[in-house]
Amino acid sequence: MNARLDTDRLATLISDSAVDNNTADADAVRPSGAAADPLLLQLDTSRFDTGDMASWRQIIEQVCYHYPQARTFALEPSEAVDKQHAADLLLMFDTLDTAGHAITRLNLDQSRFWQTPSLWMAQETEHSRRSCSDEPPLTRRQPEGLLYRRYLPAQKKWMAIHAANLDDHVDLLHRWMNDDRVAHFWDMKGPRERHLRYLESCAEDPHLFSTIVTLNDRPIAYAEFYWASDDALADYYKADRFDRGLHCLIGDWRCRTTRMIQALLETCTHYVFLDDVRTQRIVGEPRADHSHYIERLLRLGFERIKEFDFPHKRAALMSCSRESFFSRFSG
Repeated sequence: MNARLDTDRLATLISDSAVDNNTADADAVRPSGAAADPLLLQLDTSRFDTGDMASWRQIIEQVCYHYPQARTFALEPSEAVDKQHAADLLLMFDTLDTAGHAITRLNLDQSRFWQTPSLWMAQETEHSRRSCSDEPPLTRRQPEGLLYRRYLPAQKKWMAIHAANLDDHVDLLHRWMNDDRVAHFWDMKGPRERHLRYLESCAEDPHLFSTIVTLNDRPIAYAEFYWASDDALADYYKADRFDRGLHCLIGDWRCRTTRMIQALLETCTHYVFLDDVRTQRIVGEPRADHSHYIERLLRLGFERIKEFDFPHKRAALMSCSRESFFSRFSG
């Protein structure tokens, strides 16, 4: 059965053909007592296959979404879980309590869970691991294909980030850049040739790369990620070596809702921090009058540092630390 846990009530199963097969049941999780930190949850392990790591991951995601204020959890299974699954479970859980050959309690730290690259990154590299080298950012190759994918509990849809390419995305970018609302902030209206040259220049520029964001495989947004220390922005603040910057736009007008803007910014920020463990700060420089966009960034944990004059706009310098983002993020 293709299913996804209900994020509204943790009570029913939702059909979703885009999800791997599993039978994890949201009703398997029940809070025990008042919400606390850590939050103790009773887990009915008779309702899913405890050897299926996809089911465990779904349960964790739904718990985090349903109890965003609790940053740590303790799950107590109704029946002891076989210790043979410990290595796989420790990719998601912080610690496990055991007795003999059984796991009797699973302890979860939200921040650690969301910083596990293998759960969301399609192409995990040495830079997303704790033991990565101190190689300069500009020596990294431009990415290709699917980069990242996560489930959005509120929308019950999948959001993914793909590397942009000249074969598939020039016409898409051309259409979006000529949209009046996009043009108001990006000021890139023009012929297809202009946008072809733009993507070509991005592909040749080692300090940034371009991506297309999809929702259930439908392209909805364009995003650029850049190394701030090698960008013009570095003239306006003291950039650390591995600071990353973000530009993005929503091209699909149907997705220009507050909730979807928030989901897009969460996804892009989450991806950046997973992509390179050395990145401890993400920055941005939206137009200072783009109040709705800036408000969404503030909700993610960004700070508005200052306003300054770029050659082409009055900008607001926005900054978000890794600690600030993961102390709030709950999927």
